[in-house]
Amino acid sequence: MSSSLDQLKASGTVVVSDSGDFESIDQYKPQDATTNPSLILAAAKKEGYQKLINAAVDYAKAKGGSIDEQTETAMDRLLVEFGSAILKIIPGRVSTEVDARLSFDKEKTKAKARQLIKLYEENGISKERVLIKIASTWEGIQAARELERDEQIHCNLTLLFGFGQAVACAEAGVTLISPFVGRILDWHKARPENKDKKFVGEEDPGVQSVQKIFNYYKQHGYRTIVMGASFRNTGEIIALSGVDFLTISPNLLEELKNSTAPVPKRLKAEEASAVPMPKVSYIDNEPEFRWELLKEQMAFEKLHEGIRKFAEDGETLKATSFGLALALLSKPRQLKSYSPKTRKTDTKTQTQLIIVPHRELAYQYQHWLQILTSSSPELKDYGIQLCIRGDPNHPIPRHLLLGTPEALLRSSKTVHPSIVVATPPALVELLQSSKAERTRDGLPVNHLALNISTVLVDEVDAMLSLPPKDASKKDLAAWNRHIPPVIQILDGIYGKRGKEDGYDDERSAAVGLKRRPQLILASATLNAHVRGYVFTQTNWLKRPSEERQGRSVRENDLVARLEYAGAPLASAGAGATSSSSEEAKALEDGVVRHSCVVVSETGESRNIDMTAEVEKEPFQPLTKTEKKRAKEERERRNEQLRSKAAATKPPSNLIQALAVQFALDVPSLALLVVPPTSSVRQIVEEFRELGVEAEAVELAETAKGRTDLVASASPIPPAPSPAPAESTDSVEQTSSETPRLLISNLANTRGLDFPSLTHVFVLGTDVVKTPSDYTHIAGRVGRFGKGGHVITFVEDGSASEEAAGASGADEGRMKRLYRKLDINPTFVEIESM
Repeated sequence: MSSSLDQLKASGTVVVSDSGDFESIDQYKPQDATTNPSLILAAAKKEGYQKLINAAVDYAKAKGGSIDEQTETAMDRLLVEFGSAILKIIPGRVSTEVDARLSFDKEKTKAKARQLIKLYEENGISKERVLIKIASTWEGIQAARELERDEQIHCNLTLLFGFGQAVACAEAGVTLISPFVGRILDWHKARPENKDKKFVGEEDPGVQSVQKIFNYYKQHGYRTIVMGASFRNTGEIIALSGVDFLTISPNLLEELKNSTAPVPKRLKAEEASAVPMPKVSYIDNEPEFRWELLKEQMAFEKLHEGIRKFAEDGETLKATSFGLALALLSKPRQLKSYSPKTRKTDTKTQTQLIIVPHRELAYQYQHWLQILTSSSPELKDYGIQLCIRGDPNHPIPRHLLLGTPEALLRSSKTVHPSIVVATPPALVELLQSSKAERTRDGLPVNHLALNISTVLVDEVDAMLSLPPKDASKKDLAAWNRHIPPVIQILDGIYGKRGKEDGYDDERSAAVGLKRRPQLILASATLNAHVRGYVFTQTNWLKRPSEERQGRSVRENDLVARLEYAGAPLASAGAGATSSSSEEAKALEDGVVRHSCVVVSETGESRNIDMTAEVEKEPFQPLTKTEKKRAKEERERRNEQLRSKAAATKPPSNLIQALAVQFALDVPSLALLVVPPTSSVRQIVEEFRELGVEAEAVELAETAKGRTDLVASASPIPPAPSPAPAESTDSVEQTSSETPRLLISNLANTRGLDFPSLTHVFVLGTDVVKTPSDYTHIAGRVGRFGKGGHVITFVEDGSASEEAAGASGADEGRMKRLYRKLDINPTFVEIESM
C-alpha cells in the first residue's frame, strides 16, 4: 500500500517542504519549499552550509557601506543563497521572507521585495521561481497587490489568521496565502472555556478556518492558492487533504512517509458551493478591513504576535555572537594611508577588539569566527587571538605589547591579529604588565601593538556592574575603590572625562589611541541607568549637544546600539497547561513558555498561584522617616548578602523536584542557572547521583570538547505519546541522544547561544534579583527559530513569611516579577516524587 504522503499528493494537494535544510528536503520530493530567517539560522549551524555563509559575507564586503548596511546585505544574500540551493533540488518555487519589521510600511516592503528578486536574478534564477513572503497586514496586502500587478513579482501572504485577511488577499490578486492552522489551534486551546475540549480533525478551529477560505475562493472564482501551514500533528494535515497546497515540516513529512494510514480527499472544488457564502470586499476599504480584523480577536492577536516573533528571529540572526562576528568580518582588514613627508603609502592591519564578560562567551566568538573564516579564501588570513585567563592553551598574549621580546619573536601576522576577543580582567592584566608608566587617566592602551578600528563590548551592562541609583555612600565608595576593568579599558581607549572642563582630549591622548575607534555597545537590557552613566560620566560618546556647541563629531565616533537577541517574554496563555505531549509543538513554533513550580519542605510540588491578585492601595508618598527606614532595610539585606562568604547549598527538595521535571520534559539539552553563591561542581555531583547527565558549562576546546554545544542544533524528538507527534514549522528529526543538563550561574551564561537548548531551569529567586536578570536568562531559549520553556523552582512559604520578606517569600517575589514583565505563567504537569 502507498504511504500516507503519496496518498496526500494523489489527492491533488501539492506538498511543500517547510525547512531551510535543503539536504533533507530532497528526501520527500516536494514541489515547492518555504523558508524564513528562523529556519535558515537553524540550518546554518551545520558545517555543510559554511560555503553559503562565506558567499554572503564576501558579497557584503564587496558591496561596502556601514556595518549595519553590510550586515543587512549579508543577511539578505544568505537567504537568497539558501533559496538558490533549494531551487536546484525542487522543481517548483521557493518562498523567501521580507523583514517582518517592514510589515507596516508598504513602500519599504516593495523595495525589499525588489532587492531579493535582484539577488536571485544575479544567481541566474528567474523571478517566476520565487515567492516573496509578506505579512498579511493592510500595508503588506497593498504592497503585494502592486508588486503582482505592476512588476509581476509573485507573493506569498503569510501570518494569515482571519477571514477578512484572506478575502483582501484574494481581491489583491496575490499568488498564494498561508493560513497558520496550528497557531489558530494554540489560541483556542489556551482559552479557559476550552480547557476540557479536544480539537481533533475537522473539529480543529485551524482546519475549519482553511476549509472556509478554500470554499469561499472556489465559490467566487478566485485563483489565489490556499496553502495550509504550521501544523501540530498529521491529523490536521489529513483533514485538509485536497486543499491546493500544504507546507509541512520535515518531522511530519517523515511520519507521513512511514505511515500507510488512508488519506481520503476531504476538500473538493466541485463541492465548495454546498454552503453558499455571500461575496464581501475589503481591498479598497481600509477602515472596514481593520475593523474586521479587530473583531476577530484571535486573528488580531496572532497576527501581531507573529510579526513580533518573526522580527525578533530576524534580529537574532544579526544580534547573536554569530551576527556580530559576521558584521566585524565585513570591515576592511587593512587600511592604507599616504604620508606627504615620506611620500609613501603605509598599509596597516586593522584590529577589531571584542570585549566579553566571561571566557565561555569568548570561546563562542572564537567558534563563530573560525566557522566564518575557515573556508573562504578571502578570510583565511584573518588572525583570531583570545585574551583570557585560566586556560593553559590560551595564555595571556604578551606579544601584543609594543617592544616585548615575545612581539619581536612573533611574525607580523601574529602580532597584528585581525580580531582579538578578550575578557576585561585578562586585558587589564596584559596592559598592567607593560613597562609603560600608568597615568591617572587609565591603562596604557596605546602600548598595544594593535591598530584598533572597532571596539565591540558585548553584555556591557553586566561588565559595568553599576551600583543602584539609591545606593548607600558605603556602596558607592566601595564601587569607586574597585572600578570595573571594562571602565579602565574604555577610559584608556577614549580618555577619561574631566571633572571641570568637560572632555579633556589632550589629557586623554596620554593613554588613549590617536584615532578614535568605533564603539558598539550590545546588551538586551541597556536601561536608562546604564545609558545615563555612559552619556554623562564617560568620554566614550560624543553627545548630540556637543555637535550643537560646535564640537566636531568624527566619523568613527561611538555608535551606541541596543541589540535584543532573546525571545519575547510572553507566555502562551494564562493558566494554560503545558503537557509533555504539547512540548514539542510549542518548542518548534517558537513559543517561549514561563512556569514556576513551588516546592514544599516535604517535596510536594504545585504551580504558582497567580489568581489571587493583591489589592492595590491608593498611592501615598513615603514620609522622610519611612524612606529612611526603607533605605536602612535595603542596606541590612545587602549586608547579609555580602556576608555570605561560604558557598551555599540549594535545598535538596528543589534539586529533587527539578530532576523529576527534567526527566519528564527535556528532549535534548537544558540549562540550570544557580545562585552565584552556590558551588556549581557540588550541584553537578548531586544531579549525577540522581541519574541526570549533568555537567558545568564549559566551552573550551581542550577540556571536554564542549564546542559541540554551540556548533549544531541537536534534533528535538517528539514527546512520548501514543498520539501523532506534534510539531510545527521547524522541528527536526528525532534523536536517541541522552538529555543533558548544563549548570552555571547567570554571570557565566550571559550572551551564550545553544542551538539545541529547549529548557532553562532557575533555582530560586536569588538567581533573578531584577527583571533584567530574568530577561537574560529567558533569552537563552526562543532562539534559532525554536521555542523554549523557562521554569523557576522556589520554596514554599507562608503568607506571613512573604510579608516579612523571609526566605520563604520566593513565591511572592516571582509573582511580582511576572507582573512587572507582563508574563502569564503556564502550568506544568507535575509528578509526585
